[in-house]
Amino acid sequence: MADDDELFLTIIDRLAQGGVLTDIVLIGSWVLPIYREYFNDAPEIPVLRTTDVDFLVGMPPKVKREFDVPAALSELGFEPEWALQGGYCKYVHPEMEVEFLIPEQGRGAGGSISVDALQVRAQPLRFLSLAFDRSMVVHYRGYEIRVPEPEAFVLLKLIVIPRRKDRSKARKDAYTARSVGEYLLDNAERKEKLIEVFADLPKGWQQKIRSAAKEHLPRFLEITS
Repeated sequence: MADDDELFLTIIDRLAQGGVLTDIVLIGSWVLPIYREYFNDAPEIPVLRTTDVDFLVGMPPKVKREFDVPAALSELGFEPEWALQGGYCKYVHPEMEVEFLIPEQGRGAGGSISVDALQVRAQPLRFLSLAFDRSMVVHYRGYEIRVPEPEAFVLLKLIVIPRRKDRSKARKDAYTARSVGEYLLDNAERKEKLIEVFADLPKGWQQKIRSAAKEHLPRFLEITS
């Protein structure tokens, strides 16, 4: 994974140089090495990554500076690949894919959303407001990177697991949610934060989380019953 790590940091560096890195949220598996470092290299935090690097923008998008993301990624060897449906674009490299996501406003609200400041089109997905609204800026390898609060990350994974059509990704999500979730539950302060974030969610979201927690994080179900 050394080459992947180097390419990932190069992407981060370009976004930082463009002045947009802290206006967007890194989500998905690439937050795991950041969490591990944030928690003083805790071995309980897995560093299982995929080749997908996903960035989340707010809805509506609020990016303070303009930066040509497609041009920057093109310089790194990424090529645009348009989806057959939805009108969104991801950027593909032989070793990695970069995609921009945005919280969906209303179920089945429509196709992609233009993020003019970044010159990208973002794919809308449900529940992602949790990751954006509950995000924090951390220091990692000399960069300031915005990531979901760990508690929001775990709860979002629990919501997503049953919705995964790809069972291998569902298994990875389950492993991640359980590993990070158990670590948070073993820390009194983080445990209280997990309960707080959960309590602020809509009732329907809470029900989805409880349902998934029965199988994947039963200790959490016990403290929220």
